[in-house]
Amino acid sequence: MTVTGFCCVDIKGRSLSVDVPVPELDGKEAVFIEKIELSSAEMKRLGSEAGRVLHVFGALVKTGEIHPDFGELKRFELAVVESKEGHVDSILHHLAQHDTVMYKRDVDDTGEQCADMLTRQEIKFLRRPPRWKVSDASVPECQGELFHFCRQIYIPENKTTRQNMTWGCSLFLFVFVNRQDELLVQVFQQDMSEQTAEDHYRLEEMMMDFDQHYQDSGRVGKLIEEGDKFFHEYVLNHERVNGWMLGLLLENARTNAFKAIVLKKRKHHEERLSCTLS
Repeated sequence: MTVTGFCCVDIKGRSLSVDVPVPELDGKEAVFIEKIELSSAEMKRLGSEAGRVLHVFGALVKTGEIHPDFGELKRFELAVVESKEGHVDSILHHLAQHDTVMYKRDVDDTGEQCADMLTRQEIKFLRRPPRWKVSDASVPECQGELFHFCRQIYIPENKTTRQNMTWGCSLFLFVFVNRQDELLVQVFQQDMSEQTAEDHYRLEEMMMDFDQHYQDSGRVGKLIEEGDKFFHEYVLNHERVNGWMLGLLLENARTNAFKAIVLKKRKHHEERLSCTLS
């Protein structure tokens, strides 16, 4: 893997410039996926100090195998360029599936746990919990500790992704700081084809709207009324959720199973509030 210039194409097929050299995978420039900024406060939660910026790229790479029906086989790989606050040189993470569901470096001595074997409280996250099919998801772990979930990125289907990447899936990016103060980055991929690109982007907009206006009862009420199950789960697990919001979630719940979860959380919320007042 080599490094070239700063101009690239992103997952929507747009030409743009990025702040870091664009990595090459299998002799061609990788497609830019997303820029992720990790503040010093977030890094402290991971056990480090300096903030980081991650530029995520991806591309199809030849496996060297020839299939009798499909011809030359390729697989999707990732390159994450890590920039560390106060450091000039960047760090390149080449991630691939090395006999594991996780995209990771071949030198990473890590494992993973099935998400459905963990409680909601056990799944660590920096900003918001992952929105995935928990029965078909995994969380990486290192030195007996789980990674923190960092970002969920949807890969849409278009000409660029069909030719150069994968599509119709979400990438779940996890981070961990080891005892040597080294940042480990790993990615889990899950098929999200049942949710259209428009649905996904709409959900992202609603979550951002909620984050920015959670104190606006009228706006929050409308968001919950219009939201789907993914948005309702996001609000349910949000650090700003309160009794009033839980009541709205209960009124707008689509299934009895979700109603039961909301009722349980509202009960715990009321118990905590009662203890605080007493």
